[in-house]
Amino acid sequence: TPMVTTTAVSSITSNSASSGGNVTSDGGASVTARGVCWSTSANPTTSDSHTSDGTGTGSFTSSITGLSPNTTYHVRAYATNSEGTGYGSEETFTTTGTAPPPPTNVQATDGTYTDKVRITWSASSGATSYEVYRSTSSEGSKTYLGSTSSTTYDDTSASVETTYYYWVKASNSYGTGGYSSYNTGYRKSCTYSISPTSKNFSSGGGSRTVSVTTESGCSWTAVSNTGWITITSGSSGSGNGTVNYSVSANTGSSRTGTMRIAGKTFAVSQDGINIPPTANAGPDQTVDEGGAVTLDGSNSTDPDDGIASYLWAQTGGTSVALSDTTAVQPTFTAPDVGPDGESLTFQLTVTDSGGLQSADTCIVKVIFDPDKDNDGLPDNWELTYFGDLSKDGTADSDSDGLSDKDEY
Repeated sequence: TPMVTTTAVSSITSNSASSGGNVTSDGGASVTARGVCWSTSANPTTSDSHTSDGTGTGSFTSSITGLSPNTTYHVRAYATNSEGTGYGSEETFTTTGTAPPPPTNVQATDGTYTDKVRITWSASSGATSYEVYRSTSSEGSKTYLGSTSSTTYDDTSASVETTYYYWVKASNSYGTGGYSSYNTGYRKSCTYSISPTSKNFSSGGGSRTVSVTTESGCSWTAVSNTGWITITSGSSGSGNGTVNYSVSANTGSSRTGTMRIAGKTFAVSQDGINIPPTANAGPDQTVDEGGAVTLDGSNSTDPDDGIASYLWAQTGGTSVALSDTTAVQPTFTAPDVGPDGESLTFQLTVTDSGGLQSADTCIVKVIFDPDKDNDGLPDNWELTYFGDLSKDGTADSDSDGLSDKDEY
């Protein structure tokens, strides 16, 4: 039989390798076939997988194909003539492994989370890790996000309400496979609410809390926009939380301020120290007997909570009847007075909404009128000579040729 040697195996891949041999003797008959044969068992023969690489003596090269990845094979060169088949020494080699196939069943969450998009997939055979990619379009360039050994990946860098396309590759020690089919997903925007939304404090101040309600992973801050409102805890948070704040005592008038919590405005109002009103009974007046008089308290003021009531009272002089003692501007008719006239005194008391009061007075001087019927004759003279005021001064009551006015 022929004599042949086996060439060392080279160029080993996951499914092929190179070998060959050298027919050093034809054994006395022409070599009609030569090549290599291989098997996963020792001492392979031409009954196993083999190549046909020409005839005759000399060296030859063989391409071994159709192999399985990561598998150990036994290979021998052979040469055949009419006397039989001779085999070379046995060589052993192991094919390399292959990168795993792309993952299947890739799924990305659609608005399930406010802090991420979660990507999941089915495991690939032979994979030891996975690479995750994304893009804003199905045809756009892909951005590498990271790797994981699990079949779940959270994309926390996704912008809210933006649709992304996600792909996954599987890897092992032999390499990284191709891209999976894509799936789209997006991150939901956060929604916030606060309770309560406003609070009123007395002038003494105090402390209260505000509750923040939002989805898990949604961050927020709390800021006071007013110096007399202080956030004591909870100036930032994530998810549901509580903001504690205090309001300092108020020594002035009522005031308002705000806090900005989780993007919402929280209104704070605070009562002030009640400042007394200032009563103003109006200017002093001089009027004639029988004249119409209007008292005027309209210039009374209160700096904070307003005037709640007015009350007029006469404190001096001939008593008169006011039209309305609780009116801002009551009226009365000036009484008759003696020749020296008379001063009437009135006091106005105003009360504010907090119950504080203030008082002021005014004087109405009533002037004596000697000729009330305006006939040019003093009323006292008419009463003395005529007994009443019925004369108008044009008559000649004593028939002396002179009118009453001329006679006076």
